[in-house]
Amino acid sequence: MNSRAARLAIGRAGRPGLVPALAVFVALAAVVALASRAHQRTLLQESRARLTQQLTSYATALSAAVTQRFALVLGVRAFVQTEGASDPAHFERFAERLYNSTEGILAICLIRDGVMRARYPLSDELDRDLAHDKRSTVWQEYLRALRTPHISVTGPYELVQGHGGLGLVARHAIQENGQPIGAVAIVLDLGPLLRQVNVDPMPAGLDLALRDGAGATFHGRPGVFAEDPVVQRIALQDGAWDAAAVPRGGWHQGVRRPVWFFRLAGLVFAGLLAFVVYLIAQRVAARQQHVRDLARSEAEVWRKALRVIGHEINNSLAPVTSLVHSAKLMTGQPAMLPRLAPVLDVIGERADHLRTFLDEYAKLARLPPPVKAAVDWEAFLAELALLYPFKLEGGSPSSPGYFDRAQMHQVLINLLKNASESGGPAGEVRMRIGLERELTISILDRGAGMNAEQLARVGEPFFTTKRSGTGIGLHLCREIALAHGGTFQLAPRPGGGMTASVHLPREP
Repeated sequence: MNSRAARLAIGRAGRPGLVPALAVFVALAAVVALASRAHQRTLLQESRARLTQQLTSYATALSAAVTQRFALVLGVRAFVQTEGASDPAHFERFAERLYNSTEGILAICLIRDGVMRARYPLSDELDRDLAHDKRSTVWQEYLRALRTPHISVTGPYELVQGHGGLGLVARHAIQENGQPIGAVAIVLDLGPLLRQVNVDPMPAGLDLALRDGAGATFHGRPGVFAEDPVVQRIALQDGAWDAAAVPRGGWHQGVRRPVWFFRLAGLVFAGLLAFVVYLIAQRVAARQQHVRDLARSEAEVWRKALRVIGHEINNSLAPVTSLVHSAKLMTGQPAMLPRLAPVLDVIGERADHLRTFLDEYAKLARLPPPVKAAVDWEAFLAELALLYPFKLEGGSPSSPGYFDRAQMHQVLINLLKNASESGGPAGEVRMRIGLERELTISILDRGAGMNAEQLARVGEPFFTTKRSGTGIGLHLCREIALAHGGTFQLAPRPGGGMTASVHLPREP
């Protein structure tokens, strides 16, 4: 098979490999897509669980901070109920100590009969009548505190009077003779509390929002509650707040990179597996193509064999038939009897040629396995020299050879015969024996040589460059070398001629 035919065969073998490879890749890509979605869901669930735990921690801390400060209202109420509400100065001294010992308190107030009687820090708005406050809700919140047996909470709301931030008011009614006469109030600044529990500024990587019981968002972005957030309830003495959080940028933003890496790794694995399938399919297809090529080559060899055998038999039988007819005629003519002997010689020669050809073909068809044994070089080479003289270059190896003596004898006879019939000087037929990593026996001549096309076909059964050759000799040499576990090579000799080399394993 020439190089172009080999490339075409490889191409034919390679194309079928694309179909199973693409099928495997598409199937694995679909599996990767499904697996990546499942992986994404798992990552989202894990992210949600972590965020739930984190938000619970924030909500618990904020609830504890607010509750701790609201508990001070009970202490203020107990002080007023015990000490009375008639001495504003006494109340303010008590409130001052409480104010200085607790962070986050904006003011502590005493309200009686709807009028603010005392406040710390001091304010110019003392004696303010709550019923006439500009904020309509203030009076309503005060009345609600009087009707409520526990702490009443109002807010958060925007602080006024230059304070800024968020305020939270806790009120508790005070009584005389079982009747509510007013209330004590603590105004909290929510900002320090949010900073204390690490909610303000916004935690890294989170989008967090807080809303009161009326559904108004007082911290963070209101849209958080519409983005499938984690929501945690913050219980207060009067009502509850909601805390909501989502990852910064949304749920999918936080898992996008690991999901992308998962898909990339899956597609790379799918590509590698598809490539392996492609290589395997290509190899199988190439092997199948090789088997088909061998079958065609074998069929072609047998066709050539039949043509050669038929040609040789016809070449021998045609003249033999004619000569036999002539011999019959001669036997009836006494004068022609002297010419009968050459006719019979020709008949015998053609019979010998046909027998030799069939014997050579039988050797090719029934080549037995080699029986390897140690061979003494001196006796072996002497036998060959008697049949076809040659010059030995470099002498013979000191250690014996190891091969089938009879088969290698036949190989070297064929090669020496070809060298002697190559058309070169008889004295230029040489033998060279090398024994290093392997045993190499080379026959060199200075004959006409071969062109590239002929060299490509050397070893094919029945291919020959000789007019009277059978084309079996070199093929037999190659088969014997291969049976020994070696190789046979035929190459042009520098300066003209050919070099035929047999390479055999050195050891048994």
